[in-house]
Parts: sequence; C-alpha cells; structure tokens
Amino acid sequence: MELDGTERTGTTEIDNIEFENGGQKDTRKAAVRFENVIATKKSFVRNSAFHNSWGWGFMAKRSKNIDIEHNVYYGFVQVGMGMDDIQNCKINGNLLMHVMERNTIEKTGKFVDKHGGLFICSLDGELGSCKNLEIHNNIVAGVISTGMTAPGGHKCGTSKTQKIAKGNVIHSVDEGLNGNGVLVFPSWEATKQCYEVSGWAAYKNN
Repeated sequence: MELDGTERTGTTEIDNIEFENGGQKDTRKAAVRFENVIATKKSFVRNSAFHNSWGWGFMAKRSKNIDIEHNVYYGFVQVGMGMDDIQNCKINGNLLMHVMERNTIEKTGKFVDKHGGLFICSLDGELGSCKNLEIHNNIVAGVISTGMTAPGGHKCGTSKTQKIAKGNVIHSVDEGLNGNGVLVFPSWEATKQCYEVSGWAAYKNN
C-alpha cells in the first residue's frame, strides 16, 4: 500500500543470488525481509547465499505463501533467521552457521536479548498464529544460545506419517551451560492432551 492509497500486488522470486553485508544493525530489518505479505501466489528465496552482516539474515512476519529453500546463511548478529505469524510456508534444506551475540546495546536489569539461530513462530506472536508449515532438512551450527525453535509437535502416534518436521539437525550451540539445541512446541495439528516430537537431531550443544 502506497502513501496515496495505491495497492500493489505481486511476488518476490530470489534464486541463485549472493547477498553480502545485508541487514541493519540493531533492528529486525534483515538482509531479506517479508512483512504483511498476503499474496495467494508463492514467493520464494532459493539457492542463494547470505553472509557477513551486523544484523539478521532473514525475517518474515504476518506473511503467507513463502518458500525458503536450499540457501546458505553465514555470519549474522543476534538472530540468523526469524519468522512470526506465518502460514503456508516451506523452510527446507537451509544451512545456517555462525550467529554471534550482539554487543552494541547495554544490558541492564531484567532485560533479555533474544538471540540464536532459526526462530520459527516464537519471537513475538501467539504460538498458534502459524499454520501449514513444512520444516525439513535444515542444518543449524555454530550459533549462540538457541539453535532452533519451531512448532514441530504433532499428534501422538503420527511420527511416521507427520509432514511438519523431518531431517533437521542442530549442533554446536554454545552459551556456557545454557545452550539449547532445539526447542519444539505444539503445532497446529497437536492436541492439548498429547503431542509428540520427531524429525530433529541435536548434539554438541552446551
């Protein structure tokens, strides 16, 4: 929506592109950012490389129909990839490495600076705001605090048939004794009475 009220529609298609030094320091204005995208046709970011930034690598918020597949993300500050309130999206086959803690703000009192690798639907919005996601074959390595968070919990008894999360690997997450490999919470398919977690592997997380 333009300032004069003009509404524009379309899609974004990024394929086989290198991004260097993208993103703004101390903001969520990532190297690539989708916000309030509601197009019915798919947008995608595929087969691309993002590296060496003082900010985030990727951010999506209040958006639908976006595929983030087979990309390499290396060298970011605070958060590598962050997504909230997204639907009908695929996050598949991405490699995310080397996310550093930011030291450009003063931390006092009870302030907690969220930082880590790949955050899916756990930054700000309601946990139930994300639906119809596919999270397959991603690798997160060498990041701080938390490797990955995602709504990957599915109905009990469906480990062999569920399609939400498969083949994800998280390793070498470090923050002293408080590093977390992966934090998984119930998905849109789970029930309040019982849910299971499958499709994740985590190791060497301190």
